[in-house]
Amino acid sequence: MKHIYFILNWFFGVLFMLVGVASLVESPLGGICMIVIAVLLLPPARNFVYSKTNRTLSVKARAISVFVLFIAFGGFVGQSQDKKAQELAAQQVQEKREKAVQIRQEKIDYFNANREQIILDVKVSLTAKEYQSVLSQSAKYLVTNDKELTQMYTSAKTELVKIKQAELAEKKRLAEIERLKQADIRKAELAEKKRLAEIEKAELAEKKRLAEIERVKQAEIRQAELAEKKRLAEIEKAELAEKKRLAEIERVKQAEIRQAELAEKKRLAEIERVKQVKIRQAELAEKKRLAEIERVKQVKIRQAELAEKKRLAEIEKAEKTKKILAELKKIPVEQYEKNRDLYHQLAKINPSNKKYREKFFFYSRKLNEANRKWYEGGTLADEKALAWQKASPKNKLATCADILTVLWKSKQFNESIYKNIDSVDDLKPLAEKLVIELDNTFNKQLFLNQEVSETAYMLTIIMKWLKK
Repeated sequence: MKHIYFILNWFFGVLFMLVGVASLVESPLGGICMIVIAVLLLPPARNFVYSKTNRTLSVKARAISVFVLFIAFGGFVGQSQDKKAQELAAQQVQEKREKAVQIRQEKIDYFNANREQIILDVKVSLTAKEYQSVLSQSAKYLVTNDKELTQMYTSAKTELVKIKQAELAEKKRLAEIERLKQADIRKAELAEKKRLAEIEKAELAEKKRLAEIERVKQAEIRQAELAEKKRLAEIEKAELAEKKRLAEIERVKQAEIRQAELAEKKRLAEIERVKQVKIRQAELAEKKRLAEIERVKQVKIRQAELAEKKRLAEIEKAEKTKKILAELKKIPVEQYEKNRDLYHQLAKINPSNKKYREKFFFYSRKLNEANRKWYEGGTLADEKALAWQKASPKNKLATCADILTVLWKSKQFNESIYKNIDSVDDLKPLAEKLVIELDNTFNKQLFLNQEVSETAYMLTIIMKWLKK
C-alpha cells in the first residue's frame, strides 16, 4: 500500500506540474495553483520543505489543500476562458459590423452606377405582378434611400400581404368545413359508444345481482360454521377448566408434602450444624492455646538469638575499626586514595561517627585535586587583580590555559607559535610565562582594578604572540 501511495504521488505530482506549466500562458494564477498542488504531492519537494522548516503537513491537510487549489484552478481557468470568449465575440461583432458597412457601401455604389436599369427591372416585375421578385430585387438597395425604389418596394409588399391574407382566409374557410365534418363524425361515434355503454351497464348490474346472491349464501354457510366452532370451543374450554382444577388440587397436595419434608430436613440439619459448631469451637480453642504457647516460646528464642548476634556484631565492628585505625597510622597523609578508601570503610562500619565521614570527604577532595589536569579548574578569568594575588598557583596556571586556548582555537596566534601547537598541553610553556607576567603586573598598585582576562590579552599583544 505504501508503494502504491508513493507511485500515485509521483504520477499525479508530475501530471499536475506539466498541466501547471502549460496553463501559465493561458491563466498564470491557475498555473501557479497546479504547480503548488504538484509541490504538495511530489516526495522530493515535501522532503526539501521539511529540511528547511522541520515541519510536515498531514495527509488530511494536504488533501484539503489540493482540493481547494484544484477548485481555485478551475475558477481561474474559467475566468480566463470567459474573458477570451468575450474578446473573441467582441472581435467577431466588430468584424461583422465592418463587413456590413462595406457591403452596404458596395450596394450604394452599384445602385448609383446602375440605377436606371435596376428601376426598370423592378418596374417590369411589378407590372407582371411578380411581387416576391420585386421585394428581392429592391430589398438589397433600400439602404440607398431612393424614394422611387422605396415606393415600389412598399407597393409590392402591400400587394403581397393582401395575397397572403386572401390565402389565409381560404385556408381558414376550408379548415372550418373540415372541423364541422370531424365534429359530426365524433358526435356519431359518441352516440354509438353511449349505446354500447348502456348495454355493458345492464350486463354489470346482472352480474352484481348474481354475485350478491352468492355472497349472502356464502355468508350464511360461514355463520353456521362459526356457530359450530364456537360450540365446540366452549366444550373444549370447559374440559380444560376441569383439568386445570384437578391439576391445581394435585399441585397443592404435592407442595404441602414437600414443605413438610423440607421442614423435617431443616430441623435435623440445624441440630447437626449446632453439634458441629460446638465441636469446631472446642478444637479451635485448643489450637489457639497451643499456638499461643508456641509463639511465646519462638519469640523468646528469637530475642535471645538477636541479642547474641548484636553482641557479636559489636565485637566484630570494634575489632574491624581498631584494625583499620592501626592501618591508617602506618599510611602517610599524602596517600589520598588509600586514606579515602579506609575512611570510607570506617564510615560504613560506624555510620553515626561524624569524624569518619568528614575525613572521607576531605581525602576525596584532595584526591580529585591531585588527579585534575594542569589546565582544568581555572576560575580567575573574570576576576580582578586582588583575587589573582590570593589564588593558588594551579588556579592561575589553569586560568591562563583557558585564555590561551580561546586564542589558539580562534587562530589569533602568529604563525611561528601556531604551527608548534597541536593540543592544549603544548600551551603549558606559554601559560607558565603568562602567569609570571601577570604576577609581575598585578604586584603594581596601578593595575589592582584591572580584570585578569583583559590584562592577559594586553600582555600577549605586548609579547608579540598574536597576529598583527
